Amino acid sequence: MVVFEAMSRNGEIVKIDISLNSSIEELGPLEEVVRKFAESKGADEDAVHKFVYCVRECVINSMKYVNNFEPGKNVGVRLYRVGRKLIAYVEDTGTGQVDERYFDESFVTGQNLLETHGRGLFLVSKHSDEMPFFTYTKGGKKIRIVKNLTNSS
Repeated sequence: MVVFEAMSRNGEIVKIDISLNSSIEELGPLEEVVRKFAESKGADEDAVHKFVYCVRECVINSMKYVNNFEPGKNVGVRLYRVGRKLIAYVEDTGTGQVDERYFDESFVTGQNLLETHGRGLFLVSKHSDEMPFFTYTKGGKKIRIVKNLTNSS
């Protein structure tokens, strides 16, 4: 995992860019970076938990379903805060596709409820404050996650 931090003139971290290999071993260190970032931006415990969950789940999906855990395929994560919103972009480099039916509650809770996969992106849509969207780029996709900070955050 490679982490780049952009700082303001007063030394505050304003943006973090992370490059991950498509490997499960990268998830623990990623979670710690995302957690510290969210806490440093004033997120309360609930918002931190949900933001970390959403980023982690999107990274796992990118590694597994899009990059197919291929060694040369990376996943990029960008974290920043705009006003009262924590924003993350997760971008992969694979050729796999994400089935957007997994955002539909009726699809997830119907006959597919007992499947071993398919609930992660649905839960991301429920834990984030703005519906994630996909932008397909050459050789990959990008998903946006937004978590609002509460008044107490």
